[in-house]
Amino acid sequence: MPPLDFAASFELGAGVSIHRWRSDLRIERARRMLQRGYDLETIARLLNYASGARFAADFKRRTGVAPSSDTPRNKL
Repeated sequence: MPPLDFAASFELGAGVSIHRWRSDLRIERARRMLQRGYDLETIARLLNYASGARFAADFKRRTGVAPSSDTPRNKL
């Protein structure tokens, strides 16, 4: 199946583009890592962000909150 056909089929079935789906998955993984106490640089490296700053900016843009607000010590 050609890539564009696959992308169209995926979006039709899932209701979101492949890009959006992957981005959502990445943010969800980052949330779990933050809750387990991983630091920003480690999360950025493990999830293939260019830097901790790039990860933090993307996280805030996608969730509306800074990654530091999603850490265990801020949940008390």
